[in-house]
Amino acid sequence: MKLKVATFVLLAGFVGGVRAEPSLQELESRLADLTKEVQALKEDEKKDESTKVAYQPVYGLSPAASKVYHLKEGVSLGGYGEMVYQNYDGQKDDGTASGKKDTLDFLRFVLYAGYRFSEKFVLNSEIEFEHAAEDKRGEVSVEMVTLDYLWSSPLNVRGGLLLLPVGFVNENHEPTVYHGVLRPSVERNIIPSTWRENGAGIFGQVGPLSYKGYVINGLQAVGDLHEHGFNQHKILRQSKGFQASTGVRDGRQKGSSALAEDWGWVGRLDYQVVPGVAVGGSVYSGDSGQGAMVAGEELKAKTTLWETRGDIQWNGLELRGIYTRLSVNQAGLVNVAQGFSGNKSVGEKMWGGYGQLAYNVFSVCDTGVYLAPFVRYERYNTQHRVPGGYATNPANDRTELVYGLTFEPIATVVLKGEYQNNRNRADTGVDQWNFGMGYMF
Repeated sequence: MKLKVATFVLLAGFVGGVRAEPSLQELESRLADLTKEVQALKEDEKKDESTKVAYQPVYGLSPAASKVYHLKEGVSLGGYGEMVYQNYDGQKDDGTASGKKDTLDFLRFVLYAGYRFSEKFVLNSEIEFEHAAEDKRGEVSVEMVTLDYLWSSPLNVRGGLLLLPVGFVNENHEPTVYHGVLRPSVERNIIPSTWRENGAGIFGQVGPLSYKGYVINGLQAVGDLHEHGFNQHKILRQSKGFQASTGVRDGRQKGSSALAEDWGWVGRLDYQVVPGVAVGGSVYSGDSGQGAMVAGEELKAKTTLWETRGDIQWNGLELRGIYTRLSVNQAGLVNVAQGFSGNKSVGEKMWGGYGQLAYNVFSVCDTGVYLAPFVRYERYNTQHRVPGGYATNPANDRTELVYGLTFEPIATVVLKGEYQNNRNRADTGVDQWNFGMGYMF
């Protein structure tokens, strides 16, 4: 419509400016100017249309990570970032000094670079800069590099450094798409987001049902600094292996010189019941020993994780819940290899879950502004059960109650604040205030 009106105005100006007997040269010149103006308006309209679809999620990825899929061909550039202020209570729950100092951290600066070679072949990547400076505790890492063959909606092929399709956050971790300054603890300590490994697989959608299935290199249960077959990797890698308080998180290989003696697989299903209501689940299973020999026995350390989730969005009301369990076979041998004793044991059984409620107070009017108070209750335990001869640490049986506010003046910018009430069975929890700003483009 805008193009038609503008074209009419240009034509009117062209006709009105023509003298009764213009020369052929003048007519050709004015016609050339008119053609240029119309072409410029067409290009502007194309840009407007591309902007409208640029932030629509595709194949389960976050909006900014999906930009390349909206192109017909060529280069796509996007990204996100977030800064976080954490203010800690001076005391633990037991009344002793917490010893924690407040921090202000530019937590992440991320670039998405994609290239659409053709209708079928698409390259997508995510490069992350953490904590602003590598000479402190920051790092530069590749979070995702995928090459897709988009055969048809029901069946597509993907290979590369893959984000595992587990939980809510692992594939959708831009700060504008989830509540809370910090990512939910269950999806960091039980589901080890951001979790990525090298591999390949298939994905697609049939009606309201979507799926993903990948084969990837397995986790690494034993850290690189231990003498169990990892000498050749000590210089290249500094993996810590499985831990008592963070579960399998430090066993992620992140695509870097990944040991591939053991492999795993992951599958995910999502079902849209009706618009605004979705349920789903995923399963991961694979050995994590990576060829280590412990006390004359080959370590397999089979690791299995499953989760189930539901999400409801209705008239500004948002409900979300997830439950997950994780098991590690031969956890006793992992402890021996890691040098753990007492209550430092790796959990052979872990579990966690959370429920979250939010409401967009501007949902009753179409302002384009989003303001939602939210509350989230989390419970998780990374040592739900440990091998015989080891003890659990009650500090690893944790409960969190988070009250917060999410404000988006526009869809691509977010300001967040929250109070986090942290509890554990050892009575050593430390409460904190968190404030953050984030963006995507």
